Amino acid sequence: FLLMPISMELLHSLDWFFPPPPEGVAKLMQSMGSQEVAWWLPLLAFAVAPAVCEELAFRGFILSGLQRARHPWVPIILSSIAFGVVHMIPQQVFNAMLLGVVIALLAIVSRSLIPGIVFHLFFNGTQVLLSRVDAAQLQELSQRTGDWLFRITPATTGETASLRFEWPLLL
Repeated sequence: FLLMPISMELLHSLDWFFPPPPEGVAKLMQSMGSQEVAWWLPLLAFAVAPAVCEELAFRGFILSGLQRARHPWVPIILSSIAFGVVHMIPQQVFNAMLLGVVIALLAIVSRSLIPGIVFHLFFNGTQVLLSRVDAAQLQELSQRTGDWLFRITPATTGETASLRFEWPLLL
């Protein structure tokens, strides 16, 4: 739960570094928040399926297969790099690699894929559900909290409004 705001702010702060996503990706992300599509379809496609399938592949198969390495960080780093590369979009590659380290540590410490699946489901599911919330509702909530926890950046041409987290919440 605590990593989502930090991860989102890291991505926002690195926007200048990454090229804009391809047009097809932007359309896909917009369709995720479309009110014409039932809320559970994008949740199933972008949160449930990846949480189960990617965790089985990257932590269940790759991480566990690499754990014979002498150094304990080798499987964590290699499985996280593979996890990031599969995401293909530069912004997602970077973020997925960092979160892959966290999920790999969860799998190793817990000796189970369940915490990683739950983390992955929560992280992706939050993104899907946030894309479906009306920016005006978030703006109203932000104003009620005095804009010291989060704020909404207005939509620009071709983009949607975005949720930005403030330092008190990040700390």
